Amino acid sequence: MNNKNLAHTTINTFVENMCRYQNEITESLKNILLLAENYELIIKNETIIETLSSTIYRKCSEKYRLNTLYKYNIDHINAKHTLDPLLDQIIHDWKTVRIYSNKAIMSQKFTGEIIDKCIGLFTKIYTNEVHFNNQLFLMLKAFR
Repeated sequence: MNNKNLAHTTINTFVENMCRYQNEITESLKNILLLAENYELIIKNETIIETLSSTIYRKCSEKYRLNTLYKYNIDHINAKHTLDPLLDQIIHDWKTVRIYSNKAIMSQKFTGEIIDKCIGLFTKIYTNEVHFNNQLFLMLKAFR
């Protein structure tokens, strides 16, 4: 099997797996809203910074994977123009939450203002994630 066939097989497997788990992926986005609901309790636990860093890392990996997929002409519906800015905004907003959270933890000042800003960002992230995932699955299904 040559590299082109291997890449095509790998991409097809990826697309099939993503589509198979679409409902679970979409459903798991609601955890962002749960995080927003419970943020006032969670912010006091320093492990939140590691969790946020891990989330940012995964989103950056997703961006890399998406850019690799574009190279194999996976985007038959021209979703790149929607997906890329959404993903950049999502990453930016997660980083902002991490900055606010880190500041609150370091200063031990868990003000209503910071908590409200972060809750607002979680809501924005959730909305953008839902939009991103809808576009992503449209693109993946158009490829099949």
